[in-house]
Amino acid sequence: MMKIDFTTATFKDFENIPGFDMMQRADIYYDFLEYMKTNGHRYRLQNNTGCSSVMNIGENNVTREIISFVTSDYLGLTQHPKVKEAAIKGIEEFGTGSAATPLIGGYYSYHNELETKIAGFFGRSQEEAVTFTTGYTANSATLQILLQKEDIAIIDMAVHASVYEGCILTNRKTFPHNNLEALEHTLKTSEHQFRTKLVVIDGVYSQDGDTAPIEEIYKLVKKYNAYLMIDDVHGVGILGKTGRGTIEDTGLLDKIDIITGTFLQQDFRKYRWICDRE
Repeated sequence: MMKIDFTTATFKDFENIPGFDMMQRADIYYDFLEYMKTNGHRYRLQNNTGCSSVMNIGENNVTREIISFVTSDYLGLTQHPKVKEAAIKGIEEFGTGSAATPLIGGYYSYHNELETKIAGFFGRSQEEAVTFTTGYTANSATLQILLQKEDIAIIDMAVHASVYEGCILTNRKTFPHNNLEALEHTLKTSEHQFRTKLVVIDGVYSQDGDTAPIEEIYKLVKKYNAYLMIDDVHGVGILGKTGRGTIEDTGLLDKIDIITGTFLQQDFRKYRWICDRE
C-alpha cells in the first residue's frame, strides 16, 4: 500500500487512496490529524461562544479569546440584537424546525414570504425563486437535478467546489478562467452533441476577486443555444447600481437563466448597503 507524506499532505490526499478501503482511509486520516495536532495544528476546534468576529475557543479549561477570520460572519451579525429578536420571534410562532421537506409538508408561509422577496428583488415572479439550506446546496443540488448523462455542464475552471460537485451526474467540460475563445470552442463542439448545454460561471470569483465578462459570455451562450447559470454570491449586495450584483449593470438581470447566491454578509460594503435600506 502507498504511503502519504504527512508533511505535505492535504485533505484531498485522503479522498481516494489506491488499495485502501473506507476504514483504512479513515484510520490513516485519523493518524494525519494526530500528526497535525502534535505539530500545533488543530482541526475541529471547540467554540465556547456564539459565532462572531471575536470568539472563545479551546477545551479542558485551556481557552483563549481570538479574532476569527475563518467563518463568513466577519461582522458578528449573528449576534446582532435584531437578528436574534427575529429568530426568537420565528421560534415562538413556528417552533424549532419544519419537520419535513418542502415538497411533502415542510413548506411554510415564511418560506413563501422569503422567496417572494427574493424573486421581487431580481424582478422575477415568485415561482422563479427557490431557497435551499445553504448556498453550497443551491449550486450542487440544482445542477444534479437539472443535468443528467445526456447533458453537459461547461464551467469556468475557477468556479466554486459546489459547482464541481453538482456536475457528478452529467458530462463536464472546463475552460480556462475567463477565456472566451476557449469557451466558444467548447460551445461550438458541444452544440449538437448534448440535450442540454449549461454554462456555469461566477459573477465575482472568490479566490482572485475578479469578475466575469458577463455580456460577452451571454452572447456566446445564446449564439450556440445554451443556458447560463451565474453564482453571484460575492456580487449581490455589493456591486450593481442598486446592489443587485454583477449582472445588474449589464442590463441582463431578467435574461440570465439561473442566478444563485447566499445571505452571507461578505464585507462591510454589503452590510452598509443593507443598513442604508432599512
